[in-house]
Amino acid sequence: MEMLSRLFSENRANAWATQSSRPGVSSARPGTIGPDLAMLSFFANLKIALKIGVTLVLLIAVGVATSVISLTTLTKIENTARWTAHTHAVIQELNTLVSAMVNQETGLRGYLVSGNESFLEPYRAGASAYADAHAAASRLTADNPAQQKRLADLDGQTRTWRTDVAEREIALMRDAVSGCETSLATATTLSAFGSASG
Repeated sequence: MEMLSRLFSENRANAWATQSSRPGVSSARPGTIGPDLAMLSFFANLKIALKIGVTLVLLIAVGVATSVISLTTLTKIENTARWTAHTHAVIQELNTLVSAMVNQETGLRGYLVSGNESFLEPYRAGASAYADAHAAASRLTADNPAQQKRLADLDGQTRTWRTDVAEREIALMRDAVSGCETSLATATTLSAFGSASG
């Protein structure tokens, strides 16, 4: 037994010598508390009620920190969702704007090909839809000066197209239709006059 005790003491001394030569390992002798164990010793000597109190304070601090992080993240997500919905609303109004322009062009083309005034209905409806969509897009982008400028440029080009191209072509076609109707009426009158005299 004595031999086992001596062997155990030698192994313990060898283990201490090996550990103390490694970095980060306490250099205190066996049986003493090293500087890295002093903190654990401090907590080991505290009363249980104090340990529970410190643990509760730490848990509450972690809970509050988690809540603050969660609230901040949720606020960012809500803000992002609001801006995404706003962006989709602007895009929808711009798509309505484009559709209104296409309807105006389609109505104009139909009238120019046929001379029939009923083909101007899509043109008129498109002009009304364009005005509504432009007003809505302007309201939605009131806080964005760059978009306001783009909308103003688009509106200027649209008005120029409407006055310089569409309205002139409609007027020319009306004159042509009116002239054709006059010529047709004259031809019919002459034909009727020729039939009556002959």
